[in-house]
Amino acid sequence: MAQKRNQLRMYPVPRGAVLQEDYCLRVRPVGTQDWQELKTYRVKVDMHDVRCASMACFDFEGSVEVEITFPKFYTVYRVDIRPLSLGIRARAEAKRITFTLDRPANLSVEVNKDRFHNLHLFAGALEEQPDKTGDDVLVVPGSMERPGFLGDGINEQLEAMPEGRTLYVEPGIYYIGECVWHLPSHTHIYLEPGAILIGGLALEHGEGLRIDGRGILYLADFVAGGTNFQDISRPGRWNTGDFLGGIDVHIIAVIIAQNINRRIILISKIFRTPLRHPVRTLYSFSVTILSEDWLSYIWP
Repeated sequence: MAQKRNQLRMYPVPRGAVLQEDYCLRVRPVGTQDWQELKTYRVKVDMHDVRCASMACFDFEGSVEVEITFPKFYTVYRVDIRPLSLGIRARAEAKRITFTLDRPANLSVEVNKDRFHNLHLFAGALEEQPDKTGDDVLVVPGSMERPGFLGDGINEQLEAMPEGRTLYVEPGIYYIGECVWHLPSHTHIYLEPGAILIGGLALEHGEGLRIDGRGILYLADFVAGGTNFQDISRPGRWNTGDFLGGIDVHIIAVIIAQNINRRIILISKIFRTPLRHPVRTLYSFSVTILSEDWLSYIWP
C-alpha cells in the first residue's frame, strides 16, 4: 500500500472575521522546513458565565507538525491535549509546545487547567470540493474584503432550479438577512472554506437538505433558543438552528461556533431531526447521530 504524501491545506480568513490572539499557531507537513501561520477565531463558551476561547482549523493528509505558543500566559506549568484517549504527546519548552498528528482529530488544548479559555483545534482530512460550473449550481460570489448578505431572498432563485440543486457559497463573511434564513427543501448548500455565515438557519417541515463544506456558521453573538438544531422555539429569542419537522436533513463537517453549553461543535454528521444533546461538558468533539435517540462521541 502506497504511503500517503504529507500535505497541508490552510484556508483563507476574510477581513472582519473576529479573531483571538491568546495562542499563536503554526503548522507544517512533516519533513519540510517552512511553517505556515494559522489564524484563530474568537468563540464564546459557557451559557451562564460567557468567556472567550479560541478556535482554529486546517486539513491535511499524511503527517503534520503543529506548533503552539502562549504569548499571553505569564507562565505555563501544564498543557493538556484532549481527548486524552488519543495519547498525543507534546514536546514542551517555555511557553511553547509542538506535537505531530498522523490522522484527523478534533482537539482541545488547555493551558494551566483552564478549560474555558482553551484552544479548539479541528484538524480534518482533505476534502474534495464539488464542481461549481454545473447547470444545477448557483454560486454566491464572495469577497475577502467586504461582507455580503444571504438569506430568504435567494430562495426564489433556488426554487426555480430542479430539485437536487446546489448553492455554492464562496469565501467571505455573509450576514443572514433578518437573522434567520428559512432554508428550501431538496437543496445542497456547500460552504467553501473561508465562508462565514452569521445568523440562524431554519427548515420548517422540509426535506432533502444537505449542508457541508469547511465553512463556519458563526452564532457566538446570538442567544440560542435551545441546543443546536432543536425542534422547540422560544418566543422572543433568536433560534440559531431550528429544523422543525424536517426529515432527511444532513449536516456534514460544518463548524458551528455558538455560545451554548460550553461547546464549540464540529458536526461531522447529522441524520434526521430533532437532535437533543444530553447536557454534558465536552469541549471539542465530533458527533454522529445514529438515529433520533442515539449519539456516538469521541470522548476525552
